[in-house]
Amino acid sequence: MYFSSNCLGQVAERGTQCVSCRYLKRALQIRRARVKRTDKKSGRSVVLKLRAAARRNKRLVVRLGD
Repeated sequence: MYFSSNCLGQVAERGTQCVSCRYLKRALQIRRARVKRTDKKSGRSVVLKLRAAARRNKRLVVRLGD
């Protein structure tokens, strides 16, 4: 067994990551992708929020009118 250069975990081959480092890296990649993918709704101005609400209400009225 070899020891990882960055942590105290043991690895089977020299130059590879230990299990905990591998899972941590994957978890961070998933989180970064999720944050990057989400809309930044809190940064919208009040005018844009009102316009979006008006469009939503208009769609509902049209749907209910049928």
